[in-house]
Amino acid sequence: MASPGGTDPLPQLLHAPLQHRFRRPEDFCCWTQPLFRLHDCDPLEPRRRWNSSHRSLTIGAITLSRTDYAAGVRLSCSLEQGLLFTFNASGQTRFRVNSQIASPAAGAGVLMLTPCQGHYIRGTGGGILLSCRPETLVRTARSIGGPQAARSLQQGLREPIRFFAYGSGAEMSLSSSLLSSLHLVDSLLSPRGTLPAALRLDDLISRQLVLLLCPELAADDDETGPIPASSSFELLLEWLSSHVVDPHSLSDLEACSGYSRRALQRAFQQRFGCGPMQWLRRRRLALALEQLSRASTADSVATVARRCGYLSLASFSRDFRRAYGRQPSEILRANQGLPD
Repeated sequence: MASPGGTDPLPQLLHAPLQHRFRRPEDFCCWTQPLFRLHDCDPLEPRRRWNSSHRSLTIGAITLSRTDYAAGVRLSCSLEQGLLFTFNASGQTRFRVNSQIASPAAGAGVLMLTPCQGHYIRGTGGGILLSCRPETLVRTARSIGGPQAARSLQQGLREPIRFFAYGSGAEMSLSSSLLSSLHLVDSLLSPRGTLPAALRLDDLISRQLVLLLCPELAADDDETGPIPASSSFELLLEWLSSHVVDPHSLSDLEACSGYSRRALQRAFQQRFGCGPMQWLRRRRLALALEQLSRASTADSVATVARRCGYLSLASFSRDFRRAYGRQPSEILRANQGLPD
């Protein structure tokens, strides 16, 4: 995985379903106009051969784009309804929005542009563009911290340009964590351009964007007292128990229970000594142990893992061994009467 601020490139999105190469800036402008509301696209060096490539991937309500330029270009665009986060991999960029100007160095951090009109000048090089609508992040903020968190996010979106530098040393910054998630997307992207839906990577990225804009939501909860018993929490447990193998995200659980991120974590920690996703993992492993113990001769470890909500056989075997001290294959062979 590439390290923020280092010489490694950003995610390449090599298997992104939308891949295009443009030889003329006007072709690039025509194709990307619906995405970024481009008004015009002018080459900085008209006599130089112009070449660009563009790969685009949609994950839920989030669009990731990898762009690379062999010659400089000036773009004039309107982000009237969307947010744009840029990760510069190489070369120089310059954004002008109203009277504000930003020129982030390659590998230095993440630049956010809120809905506005402005100019974007890109030299040779490339990077990642992440776009989404403000209401997507407002909805996620409300799931994490309630109406107050949603209002805090809306306040943060009033600034036309904000820059978030990557962390340094051993401490992982929120922007570095976001970049790591983009590398995770890159590593899981199949040759057919698909991602495992059960991982809910769109929710993971949305939550990291919210925490980037509202870092106070990521702070540890100072309250240590017990959470009172709640009927909504009991209903959540009942619903999860009957849908334990289905894909779930933290935002889903927060919205379903009405708890904030901190309250939900504290409620599960108080009741079960672990977080909500750890609790789900325990329930899936318990179900897997039960199915392995009464498996038929047609069953395999892989089929049991899939039935219990696991996408990766390696992850299932690792988690199962940690929980029960035995490989799932040992229990399966013993039940089927096969030698070890």
